[in-house]
Amino acid sequence: MNADFYALRLKAGFNCRAAAAEFCGVTEKSVRNWEKSGAPVTAIRLMGLLNGDLSNMGGKEWRGVWLEPDCISISKTDFVYPCEIGAIRYLYQAAGLERHKIVTIRQKSKTG
Repeated sequence: MNADFYALRLKAGFNCRAAAAEFCGVTEKSVRNWEKSGAPVTAIRLMGLLNGDLSNMGGKEWRGVWLEPDCISISKTDFVYPCEIGAIRYLYQAAGLERHKIVTIRQKSKTG
């Protein structure tokens, strides 16, 4: 994962290394090293989350997925709102689908 930690921390609102270091629970020197040599995956993911970007969560299915103030956007063209997430279980039920079976099949297809 090659991401510019300096740009990510600025976008997340950490204008100084000290603030980013305190938030991440590391020293200022660690943040400086991350900016020069690359940050750990967890630090990149954390800054991405703070920026609303889920693409660094691991796995290509997260590319283009963003947290917006009122929804989740997928490739900036499709949106999922909180009320829709809550309704998913009822949609499966109305369609006669068993979600746990679908999830199991999907996981098997990824590993097999």
